[in-house]
Amino acid sequence: MPAELVGASYRCSTCGQELAEAASLLPAWDPRVVPCSGITGHDCEVAGKRTLQFSTCQSFVINPFPRRFELVLVDKIVKTAATEIGPEAMLENSWFEGRAHRVLVCTQCEDHIGWSYKARQGDVIFGLALSVSKFWAWLCLCALVVFALYQVTAGGHVLVATATLLIALLKLSPHILL
Repeated sequence: MPAELVGASYRCSTCGQELAEAASLLPAWDPRVVPCSGITGHDCEVAGKRTLQFSTCQSFVINPFPRRFELVLVDKIVKTAATEIGPEAMLENSWFEGRAHRVLVCTQCEDHIGWSYKARQGDVIFGLALSVSKFWAWLCLCALVVFALYQVTAGGHVLVATATLLIALLKLSPHILL
């Protein structure tokens, strides 16, 4: 889990750095939040505040190993806690109408913690990822192990099957570990 609620604040689950106060959660009725298709929100209460928790899954078009995300939106984060990385903010594939997104990472451990969403008027909100599933990456890894075992038992060369599996593990490691 990239971010977790500890007491009255969200913290990076890897290093424990404070990311945002629970008081900065956007209320469920906030007019700045207009979800796009593909993301669903449900009412919940967090630290005594009514908010929305969103669920979405990346497409195979976007990511070869799509992940399912659970996230909450906050209107501010601790200034030194996160930094934006990757390409410039873009509207393409954003989960919220009219808001360009960028990836946020923790400044202390560089773990992916969520996204920033910037409106054309300059207003910024932040999505903190609460959970990330890696089902497709693990499924692919299992299929590769089965294939390597089949190659060895079907008279294939052990070194070739092992080398192929190691290369696949190297390629899959960012999708499994991050």
